[in-house]
Amino acid sequence: MISGCGSPQVRTTCKSPLNGRNFVQLAILAPGVSGLDYAQPNTINTGRRPDELRPGGTAIQANGALSQSNQVLLDGIDNTEMISQTFIVRPAVEGIQEFKVITNNAGAEYGRSVGAVVVVTSKSGSNSFRGSVFEFLRNERFDARNYFARTDAPKPPFKLNQFGGSLGGPVARNRTFFFANYESYREVFGDTQVVTVPVAQIRGGDFRGVAPNGVFDPLTTRANPAGGAAIRDRFPSDQIPASRFDPIGSGLVNLWPLPQRAGLANNYVVNPVKRSKIHRADGRIDHQLSPKDTLFYRYSIDWADMVIPDTFDKNIGGNEASFAGDDTVRGRNMVGAWTRAISPAVIGDFRYGYTQFNMALLPTTLTNPIWRRIPGRDTNDPFQPSAPIVGTTGYAGLGNTRSTPLIRDQKTHSVVANISMMKSGHNIKFGADMRFRQTGETASPPGESAFGRWVFDPSYSRNPASPAGTGETIATMLMGYPIAIRRDVFVAGTATLNTNELNFYVRDEWRVNSKLTLNYGLHYEVNTPFVEKKDQWVNFDPAGRQLIAGRDGVSRSGNINTDYSAFGPRLSIAYQMDKKTVIRSGYGLFYFPQGNAGTNIRQFRQPPFDFVVNLPFSGNDIPGTRTAQGFPLTTTVPDLRRGPAFYALRGVTPNFRNGQMQQFNLTVQREVGRDAVVTAAVVGSAGAKLYWSRNINQPDPRPGAVDPRRPYAALLPAVTGVNWLESSGNSFFSSMQLSFEKRFSKAFYFLGNWTWSHGLDNVGGDGGANGPVPQNPRNRRADWASSNSDVRHRVNLAATYTLPFARGHRVFGGWEVGALSVLQAGLPFTVTVPGSPSNTGAGSRANPVPGVNPIPANRRISFWFDPAAFAIPPAFTWGTLGRNTLRAPALYNFDYSVAKKFAFSEHRQLEFRTEFFNGLNHPQFGLPAATAGVGGAGSITSTQRSNRQIQFALRLTF
Repeated sequence: MISGCGSPQVRTTCKSPLNGRNFVQLAILAPGVSGLDYAQPNTINTGRRPDELRPGGTAIQANGALSQSNQVLLDGIDNTEMISQTFIVRPAVEGIQEFKVITNNAGAEYGRSVGAVVVVTSKSGSNSFRGSVFEFLRNERFDARNYFARTDAPKPPFKLNQFGGSLGGPVARNRTFFFANYESYREVFGDTQVVTVPVAQIRGGDFRGVAPNGVFDPLTTRANPAGGAAIRDRFPSDQIPASRFDPIGSGLVNLWPLPQRAGLANNYVVNPVKRSKIHRADGRIDHQLSPKDTLFYRYSIDWADMVIPDTFDKNIGGNEASFAGDDTVRGRNMVGAWTRAISPAVIGDFRYGYTQFNMALLPTTLTNPIWRRIPGRDTNDPFQPSAPIVGTTGYAGLGNTRSTPLIRDQKTHSVVANISMMKSGHNIKFGADMRFRQTGETASPPGESAFGRWVFDPSYSRNPASPAGTGETIATMLMGYPIAIRRDVFVAGTATLNTNELNFYVRDEWRVNSKLTLNYGLHYEVNTPFVEKKDQWVNFDPAGRQLIAGRDGVSRSGNINTDYSAFGPRLSIAYQMDKKTVIRSGYGLFYFPQGNAGTNIRQFRQPPFDFVVNLPFSGNDIPGTRTAQGFPLTTTVPDLRRGPAFYALRGVTPNFRNGQMQQFNLTVQREVGRDAVVTAAVVGSAGAKLYWSRNINQPDPRPGAVDPRRPYAALLPAVTGVNWLESSGNSFFSSMQLSFEKRFSKAFYFLGNWTWSHGLDNVGGDGGANGPVPQNPRNRRADWASSNSDVRHRVNLAATYTLPFARGHRVFGGWEVGALSVLQAGLPFTVTVPGSPSNTGAGSRANPVPGVNPIPANRRISFWFDPAAFAIPPAFTWGTLGRNTLRAPALYNFDYSVAKKFAFSEHRQLEFRTEFFNGLNHPQFGLPAATAGVGGAGSITSTQRSNRQIQFALRLTF
C-alpha cells in the first residue's frame, strides 16, 4: 500500500517527482507491474496515444495480464470505463487518502481481478480545518530538445500549468465533516514526429533507383507459363507515363509537403500541437448518525476538453491514428455509503454508486479542394467526415482519422453490501457487488470511416512471381489502385447496450495460532451477455445464417449464453517462522468478462443495422477499381445472398466464457535491521479462455481470386470476412521478484525491486507490433510466443531524503530530495510484410533470410535491425518468422526532485519544488518501423518518453 498526501504515513506520494501529479506512476513501481509510457507504445491509456481519455495515462500491466483486465475501485465503487478499461475519474492527488495496487491473488471479495486491482480511498475531513493550495509550472524554455526534433527550428511548444487546492474540516464537531478539492490541468504540447513523404522524383512517376528491381505494370498481369504466381511487365526505365496517372490518386500524392531532409524515408519532421484543459474535483461529506451508524457521500468529476491536431495541418490531415479533432470527455463518480455496527462483532457496510462517462470526438474539417472532388460523398449523413482515411504503407497518411466521429455515453449503477463478523479467531466477511451497465455509441465506426478508407501498398506495382525489391506504394497510388477500399454505413445511428456484472463472495481470515493465518474463500460472478435496447444485435451461425435478436426464435443476446461457471476459489497462507521472517503463499482462480473485446461489444456493427462496404484486393491480379471512381454510395441494407463480396460479418461462439486466470505466488519476507525488509517471491499466472478471433470466411492459400474461394462464397457471396470471436486463448507468466524496502526513519526512505519475468500467449494484445494474430488460423501454435508486454528485466528505485543540515531552521533547513528511476529491458516486436503473399486477403509475417543476422554489427537507431535479413514469403505461403522475436531498445529513466519547506507553524508550511523528469536526458526510444520491403524498415523515429523536462512548483498547506 502506498499512502496519499493526507495520510500520516506520508512517504513517496507527495515527496517523489510524479509526472503530471499522476498517482498511477507509483502503481507501476510495484514488482511485476509495468504500464504508462513504459508499455508497448500503441497500448491504449499509456499516455502517448493522441486519443488518451486521461492525459498522462492510466495503463497498468500486472504480472502478464492484459492492460484492459484491471479493475479500478474508488471508495469501493467501480470506476472503470467499459471499452478502453481506463479510469472514468482519475482522482487528484490532493483528494486521495490512500491507494493500493493488488497485483496477484487478491482476496475473495474482489471480482474482475485477472490483472491489477487499484483501490483508491478518498480523503475525508476532520475536527480541524486543513487545506492546501498549489501550482505546478513547466515551459519548453527549460526543457531539452526532443532527440528527433529539428535543430534548425524552434523547440516544439510545451506549457503545463497545474493548479488547485483542497479544504476540509468540521460542519459540526465530532459529528459532520466535509472535504473538497479542485485541480486544473492546462497543457500545450508540441509533439515531435518523424514521418516519410514522397520525394519530388517519384511524384512525377520516375522510380529509377527507388525500387531496386523495378516497378511493374498491373494491367499486364497474366498467368505464368512456368506455373505458380502470375507475372507482369516492368515499366520501361521504371517510369510510369503521365497518361497512366489517376486524377485523384496523383492529386493525393502531391498533397504531401516536400521533404525537409535527404533520403527516401524519415525525411520530414512535424510538430503537431495538442491543447488540453482538464478539471478534476471531489466533494465529500461524512456524518456520524449515531454511535452505531456513519454515513458518507462523495461526488467526483473529471472533465477534459482537448484539441487533437492533425499530423500535418487542417488542409491535408494526416495519419489515421492521430485521432485529430475536438474532443470532450466527461467523467462522474458518485457514492453514498452507510456503515452499521449491527453488534460489537458484526459490521455492515452498504453502498450505492453511480458513474457516468461521456465523450465526443469530432473530426477536423479539412479544407483542400481535392476532398470535395472525391465521388461517393453522402451529403445526407451529418456525421460524415470531410475526407476519407488515406493509408499508405511506408508513408505518412492523409485525410481524416479513423473512428471519428466517436460519441459514447456510459452509465453504471452499483449496489454493494458487505457483512464482517469476528468470532473465535475468525474474521468472516461476505457480500455482493452488483453492477448494471449501459453504454451507447453513435456514428462511431471503430477503425473505419463513414466517408471511406483507401489503403495503398506496393502490391499492384510488384512482380508477383518474384516480389523481392519490386514495387512502390507511391507507384500504385499514382495509378489509383488501392489494395483495399472500405466504407462504414451506420443505418441505425445509435446503439444502446446493457449488461450486468453480479459478484458474490464469502471469505474467512482465520488466525489458527500466533504463527499461522489462513485466508480462504470463494468468489462467484455472473456477467451477462450484451443486449441492445432496440434489439439491433446480430450474431452469426457457422451453418451460414445471421442470427438477429428477437427474430425467428433468436434470443436478445443473439443466442450467446450466460456463463454461470465462474467460481473462483481463493487461498492464501501466512506463516511467521520467527520474529523477523514471514512466508506467504497463495493460489486463486480469477475471471473477467472480456466485455470490451471488439467483436463482443459491437455486434450491431454489421448488416442489417450497420455494414462496412469492404473491397479487399489481392494485389496479384488485374485491378478493377481506381480511386477516380471514389467510394460506393450504398445506403440500403444489402442482400448477402447476392454478390459481389463487399460486406464483413461478426460472430460470437454461443458458449463464450469469462476470461480465466490462475494466479499463484510464494513469498519469503525477512526483516534485516530495524527498519529494512527484504522480500523474495515467485509469482506466476496461467490464463485460459482468453478472447481470440479469427476470420472463418478466409480461404486457404492458393492461386486465383480470393472471393470465390471463401468458405461461404456459395451461401453468402456478398460476404468477405466473418470475424469469429472465441474464448480459447491461453497465456502463461512466470517471474522472480526481489524487493528491498528501507522504511521511513531518520528522514530517509528507499524502495528498490527487480523483476525477472517471461510472459507468453497466443492472443496478442492492444498495443505493440506483433503482426497478424492469428497469422494462419489453422496453425495456432505459430502464434504462441512472448507477449506484447513481455519485459524480461525491470528495476524500480524510489527514494526520499530530508537533508540533515540545519534541521528545524526556518531559512536554512527543510531541504528534501526525492528520486524515481526505472530500468527496463526492451519490448518485443515482429517484422511483417505488406500485402497478402498467401493470397488470402490476410497479412503475413516475414520470412527470415538464412545466413543473414537480423542484428547488425554496427547497430544504431537508424539501423536497429537489418531489413535484408527478412524476405517476402513465396506466393501462397505464410511467413515463417516467429511472433515477437526481436527487441526494441531498453528504457532507462531517472526522475528527481529538490524541495525546500518553509514552516510557519506546526500546521502551516510552504513548499517550493523543482522536479526533473528524465533528468539525465537519456532518450527513451520507441519501436522501429517493422514492415520489411518498404522505406524506413529497421529505423527508429520516435521516443516513448520526453527528453528532460523541468517543473517548478509551490504548495502551501495549512
